[in-house]
Amino acid sequence: MAQYNFNNQPTSLQLGFPVFPATHREWYLGFQVTIPFFEGFARTYHVRQAEAQTEVQVELLAEARQQVGLDVWNAYQSLQSATKNLDNGANLLTLAQHSYETALRRYQIGVGSILELLNAQSALANAKKQRIQSLTDWRSARLQLASKLGRFGVKTVRLYEKIALPRQRMRELEQIREQLKKEPARQLSLTDPDSRSITSGAKRTGTVGYNVQTVVHTKHHLIVEHEVTNVGSDRGQLSRMALSAKSAMGKANLKVLADRGYFSGPDIRACEQAGIKAYVPKPLSSSSRKKGAESTGRCNTSVPVRIRGKRR
Repeated sequence: MAQYNFNNQPTSLQLGFPVFPATHREWYLGFQVTIPFFEGFARTYHVRQAEAQTEVQVELLAEARQQVGLDVWNAYQSLQSATKNLDNGANLLTLAQHSYETALRRYQIGVGSILELLNAQSALANAKKQRIQSLTDWRSARLQLASKLGRFGVKTVRLYEKIALPRQRMRELEQIREQLKKEPARQLSLTDPDSRSITSGAKRTGTVGYNVQTVVHTKHHLIVEHEVTNVGSDRGQLSRMALSAKSAMGKANLKVLADRGYFSGPDIRACEQAGIKAYVPKPLSSSSRKKGAESTGRCNTSVPVRIRGKRR
């Protein structure tokens, strides 16, 4: 170390005496040397601390590698499970489609009920939903595996965008399913809440609408009584419409004609008890066809009114 001072301020011997110029210089130069003889093994401890930190970082790296391997393995197993579920969903959809086609044919030939057809439709809808869900899970599993392998590129982002729409649709379908559980008839129309799924036409095709019941006078072709219902089948409508027509016409006794879709033992009995003679052809069952029974399904008896059902 070194220091140098220079002072040239004027000075005086005492108060009242004249001042005179003075100059003062001061400097010094020194050296300081520190020689450690014993540090208390501090350097050794620093070296060992650095080695311990290195071992910790190596262990953290090994743990990270193990975690990455575990994530990749889990993603791979999830993809395998999703692939199996995808195959099972496809098989379930095929079986549900065949069951629906079988129920539709049975209903078209008159041996199946509307409830059986609706159950088949519900099973087919559930199978389609499971198919969409399994396909979405499979694509998501592929993306998870790609991200764990570090292959998350532009194609993966586009695949995520494709998955977003089916997932949104699945959430909407889940909400509709919860609403469907609250419906007594297990049917729900998003456009017209009062309409129902009804089979109509000669080909017995399904439509969403109403069942219009009319009672027509066979001679004058006037509508005696009419009613709109959302019940898909004409079975069970005979006695109610016949009684309404009898009341509207003011007749004590009445004869009515209806097609085989209205055939129902309890309805015919209710008509007889009310003084109404009902002419309804009996539907042919599978056992009747095997025995050789034949029927045109028409009644040539002259009756005053005829009951008809029209799906709209």
